[in-house]
Amino acid sequence: MRSLAPLLIILACGLFLLWFEVINVLPSISISNVNKHIPSLPKLTHPPPLRNPRINSTIYLSQPFRRNKFNYKLNCNEIDSATLFDKLYAYQTTSIPNYSKFPSCDTAKFAITIFPGIGLAAALTYGPVKSFMAAIQSDRILLILNGNPNVTRTDLGGLSSAWFMSSSGKVTEFFLPLSNCEVTAEEIDKAVFVGKGEYSAETGLGLKYAEDRIVVLEPGGQHSSKDDEAVIDVSKLIGRSGAANRNTYITVIKLYVLRMNEETKKRVEGAVGKSLPSDFDSSVTIGLPIRASDKCFSEASCLSFPQYMQIAQNVFEKEKEKGRGGELTNIILTSESKAIIDSRVEFESRFKFFVNEDDAMQGSGRPKEYVDSKLKDAGISLSDIMVSSLAALNLQLHSKVTIANCCSNFHKLLGQIWKFAGCGKEDYEDENWRCLDKVEDPELRICCFHGGKKDKTGCGGDHVVGSDHLNPLG
Repeated sequence: MRSLAPLLIILACGLFLLWFEVINVLPSISISNVNKHIPSLPKLTHPPPLRNPRINSTIYLSQPFRRNKFNYKLNCNEIDSATLFDKLYAYQTTSIPNYSKFPSCDTAKFAITIFPGIGLAAALTYGPVKSFMAAIQSDRILLILNGNPNVTRTDLGGLSSAWFMSSSGKVTEFFLPLSNCEVTAEEIDKAVFVGKGEYSAETGLGLKYAEDRIVVLEPGGQHSSKDDEAVIDVSKLIGRSGAANRNTYITVIKLYVLRMNEETKKRVEGAVGKSLPSDFDSSVTIGLPIRASDKCFSEASCLSFPQYMQIAQNVFEKEKEKGRGGELTNIILTSESKAIIDSRVEFESRFKFFVNEDDAMQGSGRPKEYVDSKLKDAGISLSDIMVSSLAALNLQLHSKVTIANCCSNFHKLLGQIWKFAGCGKEDYEDENWRCLDKVEDPELRICCFHGGKKDKTGCGGDHVVGSDHLNPLG
């Protein structure tokens, strides 16, 4: 034992010195300088993998991906929205060991498409959704590549022409790239073109294009299902046998495309935080997103603001009769129409309104009108319009009941996020989502005009188009 004493003393001294070194080094490793203590990584030939967004870095949403009866069914082998989103990231992002589906960009195959030149929500619905699903079924990474001036092919004009919802002409001005992989303009020019009738969301591209590393897909139409119970095979995405609610899958794809970059997210978070106080109570709140302006020219009949207030009053009274807690007194009001937003002043003695004071209120939902000189003269930029749209989308997820224009793709997107991704402040209930074309009172019911049909039988509305930036009165 005596022979071991010197060794024990030496060991004790060594441990003391190690402890002393640790307590002196650890304080210097803060969040701001932690990277200094990480060895440099070798330079990659492709952009590094995106930061894993997983749950909380989709678009800025409060309590994203909550399970509800629509996006998750207990004891059924359906994949929930949170898992689908994570698997989409793993599918699209190469080179992450034990996570990515594809080991490298060099060996992956690609499908390329564009955002069509229509409003954001409509572009999502009629643009990349089918392409995304078909790409996955064909073991391809999807890229959305608008606005590459070096592309010379003309069969899909958006590849070379600017996306006119951004000043740079590129989707990445606002949103994160879909993948860490890139393709060159030369590769895009050489890629085979696949028409929208040649591929399917369920079966992909088939064997005809199996040997082509890169294909260009024509955007292919709407693919949501009216059946909330409909399921779709997602085995290709998750890497094992599995199925998901079809509408949940489609909604998650849209949310993945809408992952905001840091600058956009900062601006949207700032707008939402400025509009809603820290003690905001969603349980006594109605969401009132109002589409006016161009919507009233061709796509739907529209209501006047007093008529909207009558509907809100009816909802308040019915909720109070049901004994669901305190009386609904708040309204989150969003609109592209300045006239609509300004109309709230006459009703502030009855309702408490929450609005985005910095909203662009551009007076149209048609992107081709966003470059109008009247908007430029008013200091309204494409960036302002996009941030306002995304802020409105997020603000409207903080209500208990929503009164929606279900003729609008933007409002349909809001409903999908709430219902099928579970992202609403309250658990989704059908009676908390109220479509204006289903209102009982015919004087307060709107009509949707599909395919140019403008039959106003059985619907009301006395909206006066005008007093917007683009359509001033008289």
